[in-house]
Amino acid sequence: MAWLQQELKPKQTIWFQLLGREDLALECLVLVNKGRFLSVCLNEEILRQGLGRTARIEGLHHDSRLYWKLHKRLLRAELKALKKSKGIWREESYSERIRDRISNNKFLQTLKQFANWLRGSI
Repeated sequence: MAWLQQELKPKQTIWFQLLGREDLALECLVLVNKGRFLSVCLNEEILRQGLGRTARIEGLHHDSRLYWKLHKRLLRAELKALKKSKGIWREESYSERIRDRISNNKFLQTLKQFANWLRGSI
C-alpha cells in the first residue's frame, strides 16, 4: 500500500481499460499518466515490484492475440520481480530463518509459558 501511495499523486489521471466483467467484478488494465506522452500500466508495475502474481485474464478470449500479448507482458513483469527477489519473491536471510525457527519452537514456547507461570505464582 505504501508503494501505491508513493506511486500515485492526488491529481494524477488514472485510466481504467475494461477487459471484461463477471457479476459485480470488473477486470481492467489500470493506466496512470506520468506526463504528457507517458502512461504506465499499474498492473505491470505491481507485478514488477513483487506485490502480486499473474492470473488468467478472464475478461478476454484465451485464443485472442490481445490476451497472449498482455499475458506475456504481465508474466515478464512477474519474472523480473522473481529474479530480483522483490516483494513476495524475497527470500528470508539466514538470521530471519533462525529467528523464525526459534520463535516457532514448541519446546521454547512451553519453557516461556512455564517461566511466565512461575513469575505469576511467586
